[in-house]
Amino acid sequence: NLGTGGATTNVVYGNGSDRTGVGNAYLGYNYGNGLKMTMGSFKDPFLREDMVNAEYQLAVGRSNLNYNFTTGYVDGIMATYEADQFRVFGNYSDGANSGQLTWNNVDTDYAFTVRGEFMFSGTWDQFKDFTSPRGSESGILVGAAFHWERGEYGTILTENDIMGFTVDASAEFGGFNLYGAFVYSSVDPSIGTTTDPLGFLIQAGFYLDETWEVYARYEWADYDN
Repeated sequence: NLGTGGATTNVVYGNGSDRTGVGNAYLGYNYGNGLKMTMGSFKDPFLREDMVNAEYQLAVGRSNLNYNFTTGYVDGIMATYEADQFRVFGNYSDGANSGQLTWNNVDTDYAFTVRGEFMFSGTWDQFKDFTSPRGSESGILVGAAFHWERGEYGTILTENDIMGFTVDASAEFGGFNLYGAFVYSSVDPSIGTTTDPLGFLIQAGFYLDETWEVYARYEWADYDN
């Protein structure tokens, strides 16, 4: 809770608004050869957990770490390039968790997010979830992302410069899966001192047979406030 204006918000990137809405609402064009452009409201490609749909998470829901460091939905324009073993996302937006807010909402002057992923083995489709059933293909995927935004100057409570960085890795072994992520942020407000929240998580799942899977997750964070 940033405690600005009495708003309850997420620790790092929140702006005091709720995050309900229509979700994805955008126009896009596929130029071929792996290049796509998207313009509108979409999930920011910062945290890998956010990029995996809710129904394909390993646990009942996303981690507490994700909910506190997520950049959520944004309004902006994004370029995506996907090849056989790597893909890159880059966008210019109105800032973390600002998707589908009114044009005159107080949020940011500008924001950028860049994410890259490299797949050592496997297929892109198998990494749309976190599980790995028995008999499925093995695969290893690593990723890293960077987010920067500058708060809207002239409105003192939102004059925050925010930087975020994350690295993650997913591994699937046909009956066993493993995922880990580290996230760091630096929040420089116009009032108060700079804070450096950070955290990590690790989770794993193991199939006892064809239909039963056990899983576990450990996560830790220091919000530096």
